[in-house]
Amino acid sequence: MAKRAGFRDTFEEIFGDDPDPDGEKYPGSKKNRRDKAPVTEFVADESWRDTYTTKFMGGKERRFYTVGALAVACGVSTHSVNLWITKGYIPEAPYRLPDMVQPDGKVLPGRRLYTADMVDAVVAALSSRDLLGGTRIPWKQSPDITEEIIRAWAKIKSEDELRSV
Repeated sequence: MAKRAGFRDTFEEIFGDDPDPDGEKYPGSKKNRRDKAPVTEFVADESWRDTYTTKFMGGKERRFYTVGALAVACGVSTHSVNLWITKGYIPEAPYRLPDMVQPDGKVLPGRRLYTADMVDAVVAALSSRDLLGGTRIPWKQSPDITEEIIRAWAKIKSEDELRSV
């Protein structure tokens, strides 16, 4: 008879009204629910400013930053930034290092370079819409982001050209 009572308790535990009053398991399952990731506010990482390439432009030494620095500043991967550039969400970099020719004759394009002001312009455009560090950016729903970046970069580029004269 003890077996029968144990079976009944197990049956009630599995098929009873509320076998999991704490809500730790998926309904109708023995699997535990996943812990929800805590929502944290994105904190801008300024470490990207420490990794730069120095080049002369207009007789003055200037600091330039790579796609990796832009990615760190935005809180995304370099793959994401490269995809944004490919899809036209961010304009092509106006500065580039010379192409490199490997010993086997293969030509590798030079690294794309950005000024600190250009990186700051992208960060500001995304930050003003609370999109910084997000998992997805709604580029198609917000074409004004791209337009804002294009205008900011054009202004920065023209100011750079005036400084170099």
